[in-house]
Amino acid sequence: MTDEDRRVLELQKRREANIRKKEQQRIEAEALEEQKQKHFLELEKQRQAVISQKEEEWAAKEEAQRKKDEATILYIREARERRRQEKEAEKLELEEELKRQQKLEQVRGHFCSSFNQSTFRRVVIL
Repeated sequence: MTDEDRRVLELQKRREANIRKKEQQRIEAEALEEQKQKHFLELEKQRQAVISQKEEEWAAKEEAQRKKDEATILYIREARERRRQEKEAEKLELEEELKRQQKLEQVRGHFCSSFNQSTFRRVVIL
């Protein structure tokens, strides 16, 4: 074997070593990229889980607030209705009291006028 053959053989070995090295680097780079992608997907999955949890918490709080608001509205409506009924009852009581007073005044007026007339007759007769 000549020096030239040895040199060619050595270059060939180096080339094959470089090819193997580059292939190994490519495989490692692909594995690293796959690992990065898996990590990214896991982070994205966790992120979505947190977002979903927050959305559920927000929806629950919103529902609780809606129920609270509805209860407040119902309470206000009932209070207004009670107040309306109380005013109506007061109005009826005042009307009844006014009717009683009017009847009393009629009776007093009649009694007083008859009393005054009889008193007047007695005074005149005496």
